[in-house]
Amino acid sequence: MNYAHKVNRKEKMTIILISVYSAYLEDPVGGAEISMRLLAEHLAARGHKVVYVSKDHKGGFIPRVRRKAVNGVTVYLLRLFRGEHLIRPIKTINDYLFMLLVKRIIRKYNAQIAYSTYDLDMPTLLLKLRHQVCSYKIVLRMAGMYWSEACVKNPLARQAYEKIFNEIDAINYVSPGLADMVEQKIKELGMKVNFKHSFTADIGTVLPPGRSRSYIDLNNDNFTMVMAARFSRYQKRQDLLVRAVSLIDPTLPVHLYLVGDGKNRQDIQQLIQQLNLVDRISIIPFMKQNDLWQLMLRADLLCHACDYEGTSKIILESMALGLPMLVSNVAPVSDYVKNGVTGFLVANEPEAWAEKIKWLITAKAARASVSQNAMEYIAANFNPVVNAAVYEQHFASLID
Repeated sequence: MNYAHKVNRKEKMTIILISVYSAYLEDPVGGAEISMRLLAEHLAARGHKVVYVSKDHKGGFIPRVRRKAVNGVTVYLLRLFRGEHLIRPIKTINDYLFMLLVKRIIRKYNAQIAYSTYDLDMPTLLLKLRHQVCSYKIVLRMAGMYWSEACVKNPLARQAYEKIFNEIDAINYVSPGLADMVEQKIKELGMKVNFKHSFTADIGTVLPPGRSRSYIDLNNDNFTMVMAARFSRYQKRQDLLVRAVSLIDPTLPVHLYLVGDGKNRQDIQQLIQQLNLVDRISIIPFMKQNDLWQLMLRADLLCHACDYEGTSKIILESMALGLPMLVSNVAPVSDYVKNGVTGFLVANEPEAWAEKIKWLITAKAARASVSQNAMEYIAANFNPVVNAAVYEQHFASLID
């Protein structure tokens, strides 16, 4: 059920956002956490009482809670006991402490909306506390498909997600294509799910600083490509790009920067060495946001190889920066990347990637056109000031 009608609601709401990781720490985080921080701050700017709760995974010898105000948002960070990944009882204690903190905050602020990521721990906790504390509405942010992989691997996870999906008050899809993927996967898994409500919305992206010079004025010695994503054994496909570069004539001056960290990084490094590409491909750890933007402003092409994707923040940032992108032609990327208009799409085969890259090297006019179109598209569709009002309407609908 999609409820997009306008709600004339004068009173302000109390909204709690909760996630395992937090964009309010200096540690690198994914698009979900960045989006949630952006949503929190823009809802606060509209006058709502907004509280953000998350964990500080650095850990310590003594747990402690930090509270701070950031751009109108009251932020709580719980530093937990160190070593929970090594010793199971420590994780149990940490989970209990986090539950106590969330319970106290929900009661203290009399939460009306609780907005969460879709990992098992957070919605399970919110459903448990709702029976103990107060009758708030739970909204689940659906931005990917990792939950389905967990369900395939573990029947208990499938049961848990089935319970969560049926009991939450609303699910927030970040794109129409993702909604279709979720519904299809639920059928494939044989899950009996009936969402109470759903809506499609995304807060957008932090609009990077504009270009000091137009994309057409770039004149790099090498055709410079960037892929910025975690090195994961699912979803992200740096291996496709590496193999594609190996198929490009060595006399063509191309260089690929792979920015990120993760479990699969060592495997990709070994693949680069096996294919004798150490002079053409560089791996760089996650960078601070402004440093990454500066690298992207100097690049010729953003590459994003993946098996599936929600609303990718790095793609949106690339569009906002006017950096043309070559992206896997997978759902639901095609919701916002229109081939030859706002970006370029390619089949997930090394040969197809190699051919498309070789064509783009010479197709500078096509890249320049996409650069301009993409910047205009982002300004019109992914402005967080505008999109915060959309969330406000959906949240108010739930409360009313």
